[in-house]
Amino acid sequence: MIIGGRETGYVKSTNVEVIDMANEKHCPNQSSLPTLRYGMHAFILGSKLLILGGIGNYQDITSYNYENHLWESIGSIAADRSDYSVARIQDSWILILGGYFGSGITNTTLVFNANGSIIPGPDLPEPNEGFCACGLDDNHIFITGGVDLSSQTLRTTYVLDWSTQQWTNLDPMVLTRHYVECGTFLGTNQELNILVVGGLDSRVIVDPNTEIFNWPQRTWRAGPDFVYPEIFLNRMTSFDGKLFVFGGFDDVSSTFLSSIHTFIPGNESWVRFPLDMKIARRDFAIVKIPEGIVDC
Repeated sequence: MIIGGRETGYVKSTNVEVIDMANEKHCPNQSSLPTLRYGMHAFILGSKLLILGGIGNYQDITSYNYENHLWESIGSIAADRSDYSVARIQDSWILILGGYFGSGITNTTLVFNANGSIIPGPDLPEPNEGFCACGLDDNHIFITGGVDLSSQTLRTTYVLDWSTQQWTNLDPMVLTRHYVECGTFLGTNQELNILVVGGLDSRVIVDPNTEIFNWPQRTWRAGPDFVYPEIFLNRMTSFDGKLFVFGGFDDVSSTFLSSIHTFIPGNESWVRFPLDMKIARRDFAIVKIPEGIVDC
């Protein structure tokens, strides 16, 4: 499910679309969001499909009603939050990290529990927004890139040990990256890797234009070239053992994108997915939903 964002011309969107990735088809049109919204994330937590914050509805917690197929507000957070990152390592909660909180970039995190409670999590090593985050196993969360309080684009990389609540500074990426996406995949040797895509702009030399972090070895290497090396504010998700990059903004041509590209772990290559999104968009939310939530 692809939700909101900004469309060509920087038009704020309420549009919601669903793509059946297994059968490579578009599902019927879905109910729109009640308000224009971008810079947020969506996730399944417990039995609920939720959106938290974002520009246009900064404090709202919005839930999708499975019976009437409408969106409804079910609560709020304490202060405005947008352009944050999310990571999950347990089914019963999700971690909201950094972003804009109140009036500036924050180093705070929130643990959003399936029972609806929200409690503080371990602070980030530094205030940050526009970085990527992903869970590695049931105890570790990986983050890289972003921008700090001085508007400096970052290449720093950290891992959080949940059992100790401590961050460890890892080797940095080769390039600084802001509004970057990352996802995990298993290599041919079954080692866990993290693919990092985009987050670049025309002020830097794009080489390598993707990077891969090997988690067991704690090392970086260049990844396969992506068709839009200076893409940002795209979204990445996984399905059927592959990673998919949706939409975003190409900084070279100043173009909003509707394309979907598939990363094949077996030979570490890219192929174009047979479908595009119906609407070119950036800084939207994306979430994998179980079968049966929508008619398709």
